[in-house]
Amino acid sequence: MGSQASGTDPWLAPIPPQDFVTTIRTGRIRPFGGVKGLTSAINKQPRQGKIQLSVGGLEGDERQYVHHKSPDNAIHQYDPRHYEEWKDVLPERAHKFKVGAFGENISSSHLSENNICVGDIFRFGPEAVIQVTMLRQPCYKLNHRFEYKKMSRLIQTTGFTGWYYRVLQGGSVQEGDAIELLKRINPRWPLSRIHHVLYTDSNNMEAAEEISRLEGLSNEFIKLFQKRLSNGTENMSGRLLGDFTVPWQMFKLVEKTRLTPRAQKFVFENEESELDVTDLEFGRFPHVRLRFGPDANFTRAYSVVSGNMKSFELGIAKDDNSRGGSVFLHDNLKVGDILEVAKGHNAVIPIISDEQADTPTRHIFILGGIGVTAFMGEIRALQEKTANFEIHYAVRSREEAAYLDQLPADKTAVYARSEGNRLDVASLIPPLENCMDNYKPVVYCCGPPALLAACRDMTTKLGYPRSQTHFEEFGGVGTGTGDPFEAEIKNTGQVFQVPGEKSLLDVLNDAGFEIDSSCMVGNCGTCMVTLCKGEVVHQGVALEEEQKEGNILTCVSRGAGLASQASAACTRESLQEAAASYIKAQAAGDPNIPALSSNVSYLENDVPGDIKKGILSQAITIDFNRSLYDTTQCATFTELSAATNKNPYVIHTRLLFTDDKITTVQSVVADKGDWAFNATGHLYWTKQEKWDPIPEDKRDTREVIQAAGDAYLDSWGDGTVKVPYGTPCARLEGGSYTGGSRPTANTCVMPQFPEPFTVGNRRYVIDEEVGGLDIFNDFPFIDAGKPDGTPSTNFIRVEGAIQGQIDDLATMSPVGGERQDCIDTVLAGISRLSNEVMDAGDYIPAYDQRTYAQAMKALTDKLNETTAKFAPKSRFQFKSKSSKPATGSEKPQADPRQRTSFSNVGSKHSPVLDAAKRDAAGIATEIAKNYNEELEHQSGVRKPSFSNAKSISIYDHSGLHIMLPSTASRATSSGSLTNLERCVVDMTAPTSAGTPFAGLALKNIKQSLIIAGHVAGPVHITGLKDSIVVVAARQVRIHECENVDVYLHCSSHPIIEDCSGMRFAPLPELYATKLEIKGENQWNQVDDFKWLKNEPSPNWTILPEEKRIPEDVWKNSVCGSPSLSTVDILRTAGVLSS
Repeated sequence: MGSQASGTDPWLAPIPPQDFVTTIRTGRIRPFGGVKGLTSAINKQPRQGKIQLSVGGLEGDERQYVHHKSPDNAIHQYDPRHYEEWKDVLPERAHKFKVGAFGENISSSHLSENNICVGDIFRFGPEAVIQVTMLRQPCYKLNHRFEYKKMSRLIQTTGFTGWYYRVLQGGSVQEGDAIELLKRINPRWPLSRIHHVLYTDSNNMEAAEEISRLEGLSNEFIKLFQKRLSNGTENMSGRLLGDFTVPWQMFKLVEKTRLTPRAQKFVFENEESELDVTDLEFGRFPHVRLRFGPDANFTRAYSVVSGNMKSFELGIAKDDNSRGGSVFLHDNLKVGDILEVAKGHNAVIPIISDEQADTPTRHIFILGGIGVTAFMGEIRALQEKTANFEIHYAVRSREEAAYLDQLPADKTAVYARSEGNRLDVASLIPPLENCMDNYKPVVYCCGPPALLAACRDMTTKLGYPRSQTHFEEFGGVGTGTGDPFEAEIKNTGQVFQVPGEKSLLDVLNDAGFEIDSSCMVGNCGTCMVTLCKGEVVHQGVALEEEQKEGNILTCVSRGAGLASQASAACTRESLQEAAASYIKAQAAGDPNIPALSSNVSYLENDVPGDIKKGILSQAITIDFNRSLYDTTQCATFTELSAATNKNPYVIHTRLLFTDDKITTVQSVVADKGDWAFNATGHLYWTKQEKWDPIPEDKRDTREVIQAAGDAYLDSWGDGTVKVPYGTPCARLEGGSYTGGSRPTANTCVMPQFPEPFTVGNRRYVIDEEVGGLDIFNDFPFIDAGKPDGTPSTNFIRVEGAIQGQIDDLATMSPVGGERQDCIDTVLAGISRLSNEVMDAGDYIPAYDQRTYAQAMKALTDKLNETTAKFAPKSRFQFKSKSSKPATGSEKPQADPRQRTSFSNVGSKHSPVLDAAKRDAAGIATEIAKNYNEELEHQSGVRKPSFSNAKSISIYDHSGLHIMLPSTASRATSSGSLTNLERCVVDMTAPTSAGTPFAGLALKNIKQSLIIAGHVAGPVHITGLKDSIVVVAARQVRIHECENVDVYLHCSSHPIIEDCSGMRFAPLPELYATKLEIKGENQWNQVDDFKWLKNEPSPNWTILPEEKRIPEDVWKNSVCGSPSLSTVDILRTAGVLSS
């Protein structure tokens, strides 16, 4: 077995002697085990003579699943001495233990798990160099291989697992070749020690962390140990038992009783005659999976209220937004009905128990609605131990409080919305360093997403470790359905379409990836995979915020577009070269010309196939081509017109790239007999179109371009959808062109189809430089035999939708209202886009919000610059106290416009579409009125009236106290305060009258007090210094501010960026009452956009109560009176020093 290394370190591995390969085996995937659908390449056959060894393994050796095909799994070796030991362990199966039975590729005489280490580098034969990467983890297929249900677990227990190599240098190998150690990198980490930490000392997180950093370790094991560090020790049952892990058993519904108007109790009993008594009891926080409905098409996971696998009780609420599961259970499932049930397995719960805690524990349960079911078992267990716990239960009304009669009354507080009681998460979760009676708090939460988010944010802010929190998501949202998206597998380049009705987990497992899963609702984290790139709509509660950057829960979370694949950004030049190579390949009929990845995915008319047998293998005469280059998602789109080809074609092709290699080719090939096909007409009219680059300052963002395309496709199935058509606008359908030779009007509008439908499975290529967009989609109306849709694409050019309208202003006549109508249209468009981002504010990522805000600011600035050139005299103007009354010769400043945010766009809805559905004609026309006369009175308090002004703009003043009257926001879309110093502005009167501002922008304000009142939409605060702001709003974004106190009511997280000295406090009672502000207030849930560290941001704090302005000051001084000057108010409020 080799000589022992020097020293007394028990883990220092001995150096193995030179060894020789005694057998080499390869195998192909075949059915095995006598189980229908079960296949494997485990039955490998001996190979004689030289065999080529490469990064992918031995020539002729197949590996079934994608993760088995990793370079880290290239070769499997097994110590043949183990076979004799197995015969002693299982003598009745001795005949099965022969060399090759474990599916190994190579065997040798002296290497074993005890004398080789992770990272060891060996020479194999005269040329090849290989490196040890990991142990083999036994899976359930070995149970079938040896016809013994517990075989995989026994292999894991004994440590007779075998190991894997990666190939560092390929070459020819054969039986009898030497295998010699060249380099040892991790001498203290033999495979036997890895095995010990992996399966025996599995809670040794220090060792797990060290292993995760070992040089040479496989990516699979790196991820495994990193996941263990984040989530606790993984549940191994799925891998070990396979179908034995969660067997579906038949259960009968024996009781169905109404608990509340919306929730019912369901009691199920096991119908199986033989039960495994060793697996009856549930663990901590138990759940089960139900399979039911027509054709058993519903699968849902629910928390168990009580019982075991003989009989258990569930409490299920009828979901207002149900996709059918809870509705079926409530309305269709009857006592006596049979359904399938599988026992869920939880990942190991890292939360501490009373027995593990080093100090007494106080358990805090924060529950919403039916979320109470997640912790009924835990609460009962704590009651029995007379533990210290408290329950906070938020419900719509007391009659909606399920299981309230089973909760201890002396420990339960009910927050009923109908009684005006609100659960304030911030007041319930104590700081770790200031806990009552020295108890260690443990927080449990289950309820609606907003409640979960509030609890998670607060515990994160207070620095709670994972061992002191446990969150559970509702079971009813566990299917992971939603908008369709694409998922690309980085290691292979494969691209999978994830349809709306399936989860990413479903799609990956259908493809053979064997992603483990359990709860199906995002609670346990079992199904987590690494996210390399892409925007994700995260669902579930298993991931910490920092984990969401690089991971995704496949059972519930969804990508928004291309949901994986890390690669360097693509250049336009590289994409142009790639598209040119594709065009050249199509002309030559040679698929080998483009730079294809080794595992390129090819779809022709949405049907997977072999690229060497598809349209690309046919030489085609190409008459015209046009391409789009999408540098954001590394993709191209190319339209080929082949009208003079022997068989005419029009071909649309979408290419996706990774590291300059084409990983996906998707082509829609139209020829004779297809919808409206006319290659000659298509070629003629296509050549007439000009797709020149759009000047950079006139380009729309990719979000606006996609939104316009989405609106167009939506309008085909819904005639009420408004599309932002330009003038002129022409449509080419097959060979029919609606615009004529010189289009001057909008001829793009489609007639209404006979019945509504939705164009689905949209995939985009967007080129901002030319305003180009192509959408691959499934068009459902063409072929009745394909209800999901026929493969289709739509090629669209969007040229400066709002930008163009602004450019047109200068050419429009001010007479007759033409110019003003255009201004109104632009403002309405900006306002509606702002409303979209306001509505989506809870789920648009901060970096996207910043991008959209910058795009919208550019539009608004351009509008300001354009209108300033020909703007009439302002309707009103404020003057500072030191200025003289305005004279007729003075030229008032132009009215600055609002600044708002830009909208995020999903794959099915767009701000352009949704905004067009609103009535923009409701914006009132400004009444021409001279407000200067109102400002000439001697009072220090300015109270102008605004009548029906569209926007309220106050700018370039100092020393003023301005109080807006109740008329100011009657028809206002926004407010804007700019360039103010030592001013007091009170905007509460108009908004307390019931008409809040739609948006508000505060910019470049110093030493001022701004009481902004109620804002229905976003508030943008930029460049404020040494000031106080009082505002109630849905969203607040603060940029480049210094030493500002914000008294706030905000229904979303306030966001700061590039700020310092920010202090936050809740809205003063005077204004909360005056403005009738209700709803959740997240004033203290501040997100510092650029602060990425785990510790709290130093750029903001909570304003201490003793330093807040007292209520009597707000009532008696801030409101102002003739006896108080502006400076007096600012000094009283603490803005100016005395």
